[in-house]
Amino acid sequence: MKIQLTFIFLIMLVSFPACDTTSDQAADVTETYIKMIYPEKVVTGQTIYIVGSNFKDVTEIVLPDNITIKDFERTGFNQLSVVAPSGLKNGFVILRAGGKEYKSPNEIKAVTPTFSVVFPTAVKTGEEVTIKGENLLEVQQVIFPDDIVVDALHFKRKSDTEIIVVVPPGTINGDGVLKIVTLSGTILTTTIISIEVIETPGETSKVDPITPNTIILLDYEEHGGHNGNWDNGWGGNTEIAKDAETGNTFLRVTGNLNNNWVMNCNHQGNITATWPWSVADAENYIIKFDVLIPSDVDGTGVKGMQFIFGDKWDYWFGDNLVPKTTDGEWVTIRVPFTKWNKQGFLDFKSGTNGLFGTVPKGVCFDNLRIDPM
Repeated sequence: MKIQLTFIFLIMLVSFPACDTTSDQAADVTETYIKMIYPEKVVTGQTIYIVGSNFKDVTEIVLPDNITIKDFERTGFNQLSVVAPSGLKNGFVILRAGGKEYKSPNEIKAVTPTFSVVFPTAVKTGEEVTIKGENLLEVQQVIFPDDIVVDALHFKRKSDTEIIVVVPPGTINGDGVLKIVTLSGTILTTTIISIEVIETPGETSKVDPITPNTIILLDYEEHGGHNGNWDNGWGGNTEIAKDAETGNTFLRVTGNLNNNWVMNCNHQGNITATWPWSVADAENYIIKFDVLIPSDVDGTGVKGMQFIFGDKWDYWFGDNLVPKTTDGEWVTIRVPFTKWNKQGFLDFKSGTNGLFGTVPKGVCFDNLRIDPM
């Protein structure tokens, strides 16, 4: 009897602290708090993301300097987003919920795109022209003389201080300026450059070729012991499809994806690869994938996109990753690693490589890859 009483006492002694711990954890889960705000540098018209916990009772977002916003978007209970208005200042973000205010741990900085120099000052169609400045990451278009538009998706390279774009066919001979269209719609004008139009026969493909230097991360094809069907989207609402005419295998979104996996692969060990799984100088490489948007699907519904490489979620892109439409054709999307100021060694061999976000039904994806600039 004495042994039984001692045993019961020990059980009660162990049980009571466990109950207290569970209660504390529940309190932590229900407490509203802001983990982070990104991006930290913001231009007018850019989406600001607020990540944290228990945002269900939030009624107002207060941006610096005392700009109160009641109309904002929610993603579950743990993420809010709002478009940066004009007049934004540097400072902290505040959430109002249940009569309380919650202050962000980090500040945002309101910045304005600026132009400094363009070179070379004499260039031919098909050649590269470089635009230098500050806060250029969210530039949407460069417009050449005769209103020939090059969208950001087709820039050769874009960083916070530099844009490289190929002079397009259709522009005109002679001297002119380039117009730089920012996210807010503001237009910056370069100094004068001289353009020589060179006639080129035929139409170039909208899809970049796979070359011997390409690192293929995900293409839904068979590669040795790798079965492409393994890479069907982990978020559901996708299928591995095959084009009967070309024989190409790709991923089709069969139902709306909301903040979920789109492209994903962690079977690199099964792939018989003829390419390396790492790069030593990420700043000289560009991410590519191919997308097909049917004419009856709105590509602006592709939002909150994020790349994942080697299990690292360091590659947030956000909205406007793909165009509004590709008219039912495959088009290559290009994003340089310099967008995230990545330099040096990057490894893709272990963990998951993929793409995560919100995508409407009907959009198709293929050939997630890495290419040298």
